[in-house]
This record gives sequence, structure tokens and C-alpha cells, in this order.
Amino acid sequence: MSDWDDFENRRWWTPQKPRAVEGGIRAHSTRGGFGDHWWTQQWIRVLESVRVGSRLERGARYARMGHVVTLRMEAGAASAEVQGSRPKPYRVRIELPAYPAAKWQNLAAELAGHAAWTARLLNGDLPRELEEFCQSRGMALLPASAKEVRSDCSCPDEALICKHIGAIWMLLAEEIDRDPLLLFRLRGIERDELMKLLHRGNETPSRPEAPPSAQEPARSLSVARFWQGTAIDQAIFGDLPESGVFSPPLQRLGPFPFWQGGEPLEKQLRPVYEQAARHGLRWWMGEETEGEASS
Repeated sequence: MSDWDDFENRRWWTPQKPRAVEGGIRAHSTRGGFGDHWWTQQWIRVLESVRVGSRLERGARYARMGHVVTLRMEAGAASAEVQGSRPKPYRVRIELPAYPAAKWQNLAAELAGHAAWTARLLNGDLPRELEEFCQSRGMALLPASAKEVRSDCSCPDEALICKHIGAIWMLLAEEIDRDPLLLFRLRGIERDELMKLLHRGNETPSRPEAPPSAQEPARSLSVARFWQGTAIDQAIFGDLPESGVFSPPLQRLGPFPFWQGGEPLEKQLRPVYEQAARHGLRWWMGEETEGEASS
């Protein structure tokens, strides 16, 4: 147990309650974790690896009780104001090492041969293969440890991670869980710029055209020439594995504010989405006509 943990457990130390906030930003999670996907769990494990006593638990409580006054994300950082026990909210900032534009350009050009990864990403799913690909290029999206993260809070707590930083980290976990593209933003590139680079990479082959080898089919070349009118090799779609992400638009928007049902709206709509997905897949495979799919 650290000296600070021992200090926290002394009976004569009484933590101050934070001031109430009207209209604060509340986490959608009311209990349990702050996300379901593998990338969110890895994001949270980074913070859990730092021994900070009960600060993470209190930070999660701050996030759920709406003590975060403001939260802004920009390329390479997230900044916020968190209401504590003092009248003026504390200023919090979290930064990840941002990658330069030249590296993003090179990465986008290489991703031209992996259209399926990009499609899954736009559908709210971060393939593990994409993260491993980025890591191999020295451009990991997720931090491997807390040492990669620079965080600062104006509160008097001198610990590496205070409860105010913990609250922002948990809110970011929820946002990343709904939209993994935010990881790119935290690494220094905005969504629109990333989309432009990916489109440009598909227009220009990432390597000189040459007959494909036995080990490398002509998938990347066909994708690179797609926007020039060349048909895509159907093998690039593979076996169309399930992404594991349900209704990403609804997840990104969060809970519907006027929904009065006993269960979340997306859970109520799940049978409709699943049936539409089954019909859409059969229609795409030519197993039913458009009229049958709409009936």
C-alpha cells in the first residue's frame, strides 16, 4: 500500500463532497463497465494499471453523477472542466502522442489494400487486425501504458491520476466505445482529413503495378483502381464476418432523450435490424430478389 493509500484510509481524513452541477455531462453507464468492445476494455486497462487507490472508483462516480461540466476533443487531446468541492471547476487535459501528417499519408496509402478494415471502421467496429497493422507502422491507436498518456489537472492532488482525470477517462471510454474513429482524432488527425486521405489512397496505387505473386493476390491493386472504373475483385470481401457491433448509428447518438419504453430503444429495435441485415445479406448474395427483401 502506498503512503497516499494509507493516508486515504485514516479515519481523521474526511473527503469533501463535490458541488452539485446542473446540466453536467453524465455517463450513459449507471453501473458496471463503461463499454463492451475490446478496444474500450484495453483503454480502461491502461488507467487501471496505475495504482491510485480509490481514485478511479470516485472518478467513475463523478462521471455517472454528471460532475463533468464541459468536455472538448481536438486533434491530439481532450480537455474538460470537472466540478469538485471548490467553487471553480478544475481544468483537466489528457494528451496522446500525435502522429505527423506525413505518417498519416503513408498509412492511408497502405490501407488502400484493406477496404474491409475501413468498411468495418466506418460501421463502428475497430478490427484487431487494423490496430496490429498500425502498431507495426509505429502508429498504434491505443496507448500501451499510462506512460504514453500526458494528463494534467488543476486540483491540488499530486497523484499521477486524480479522480477528475479518471472521470474524463471513463467518459472518453464511452465515446470511443460508440465511435472508435475518435481514437484517430486523439492521435492527431480529424475524421474529415482521414477520410480524404483514405479516398486519395484508393485513387493512387500504393506501389507500382506488377503481376501479382502467388502469395499476394491482386486485391490491393484492384481496390486502388476502383475509383478509376476498374471492377473490384469479389474475393476482397472474404466471408463477410459479423462485425460484433449492433446498430452503430444508434450507439453513437446515445440514449434517445424522449424514449419512455422500459428497455433501451436500440434493444427494442434489435429484431428489426437483425431481420433487415439477414434480408440484405441474402439479397447481396443473389439468394432473393429486391421485392422479396422488402416484403
